[in-house]
Amino acid sequence: MSKNGQILVLFIVFLPIFCLVGILAIDIGLASREKVRVESATRIIMKEVGKKEINENTETDIRELFKKNNINIDNLKINIEANGITIENHYTINSIFGNLINIRNYRIEINHNFVSVIEFKEE
Repeated sequence: MSKNGQILVLFIVFLPIFCLVGILAIDIGLASREKVRVESATRIIMKEVGKKEINENTETDIRELFKKNNINIDNLKINIEANGITIENHYTINSIFGNLINIRNYRIEINHNFVSVIEFKEE
């Protein structure tokens, strides 16, 4: 077999492997981007909520802000306590190319704590 024939065989063997690695990198990158988007939106939402006084409408306000940012709230858990707020959320996003390697979806999870700061003034 000639040198050119050997290179062609190697090219044919390794091309699908390189394509799968590239596709997997794109798919994982899209899932990572979604996680960063959700975490960033959650931090911003918590900052907005922290500017206001916590009351009976706080949980509804948080849910509305998540909806406005197109974040799935089916599994959103909001725990409001005297010293702060804890937000937990998880949902799945469909894999675009993962079906080629049997990855159907990716699970996005967030867990964010906001501790309110209480200032004491001496008189």
